[in-house]
Amino acid sequence: MAFKPPANQPFLEQNLKRTLHNLLAVGHIFAVVPWDLEPFEPVPVPALRWLRTFIRAANLVYSIVIIVAICTATLFNHTGTIASDFFAIRTLYLAEYIIANITVLLIMGGCRFLRTFYITFGNEIVSIGHSLYICQVSIDFRLVQSIINRLVVSSLLYFSSLVLLDVLFNVDTSCKFICRTLVYTLPNAIHVFALHQYVAMQLLVCYYFRSINKALMRCDDRSSKKMFDCTTFLETLRKAHLRLSNLIVELNENFGVLIVCTVLSSFVVLNLQLFNLYKVTAITRKRFWSSNDSFQLAKTLMWIGLHAAKVLLILYPIHLGRRERDRTGPVLYQFAIHYDTNDSTEHAVRIREGYSQCVVALQCHNHLPLQLMKFVGQLLHGTGPYKACGVITLDLTLISKVWEEFLEVLTTV
Repeated sequence: MAFKPPANQPFLEQNLKRTLHNLLAVGHIFAVVPWDLEPFEPVPVPALRWLRTFIRAANLVYSIVIIVAICTATLFNHTGTIASDFFAIRTLYLAEYIIANITVLLIMGGCRFLRTFYITFGNEIVSIGHSLYICQVSIDFRLVQSIINRLVVSSLLYFSSLVLLDVLFNVDTSCKFICRTLVYTLPNAIHVFALHQYVAMQLLVCYYFRSINKALMRCDDRSSKKMFDCTTFLETLRKAHLRLSNLIVELNENFGVLIVCTVLSSFVVLNLQLFNLYKVTAITRKRFWSSNDSFQLAKTLMWIGLHAAKVLLILYPIHLGRRERDRTGPVLYQFAIHYDTNDSTEHAVRIREGYSQCVVALQCHNHLPLQLMKFVGQLLHGTGPYKACGVITLDLTLISKVWEEFLEVLTTV
């Protein structure tokens, strides 16, 4: 067997902390992660309680400053830039500003209320990882860490490029540049790095499901395993699979409002940016293409890509997790077929070796069919897509639905 809990748990905690280190560091900068968040430490040390209180107060002041700056810049930008647009476009801009400010308030307030959930999630991931590790199921955090780090670096480069484009092509006062950054760039950066937390948690659960499926596939070769070990092994995987499914449901419940706001804001902004794309191409039909037109086109395409990526950040990780969850059924079916074949062969061999038929039956079965039936029944009751706030179905068909709605709006306009 593998390590015992006292030796194995710190190892898993260390790997998980290293996996999430860069994400948490960037989250602290954009105030989407509490500064005093310490996973795996539910009870603070009494001697350092005053320091934690000071950090929480400083974090609260920092968040309030960001919120006030964004709201103030939004008011100035709304009154000065869209007065000349017609009613439908003004309404869309107003909806964008309202949803963006509500989302920032939701993220910065919600991350503090989710502090307990963060700790619970971390402890549950470590506990499930320990139960799987005892059954010699390895959990590779390096691939998850690589994906998360690439997401963080790509997002930082994207927003840096957006600010650089704004500096190079907009020849106006620094006050307008700061206002645009506070209205558009900073809220979207906060939004994206908050979604990265959701992505990281979904990826961890997805790769846990994948490890369970790999373990079931490896269990086909049972020549060196005892039947009692195999029964315990199967029961451990079943319990871990159930805990992971419940963890995804809890995760979607806690991030449900943010997911709904993300879909709404992406729908509104995509309509606006596609209208801006139409304006850029329509105006240049009457005159020569200029460098300013190139800037406007590049900026519009970048915003379209950003808000499409937000929806994919939500849907694709949960699609991967659901696919791995549902793949457990066929893998378990193959395991059951191999189990029946092995039992028949082992039964015949042991009878030829002189074993009692009753003893052979007990050793071959050992309640393993019962564990299989429990696992199968659990999988049958756990199928189906996940939902956010009971409103939005979280699968890739949501993209086609949003596109259909957009085309309908576009044709009416």
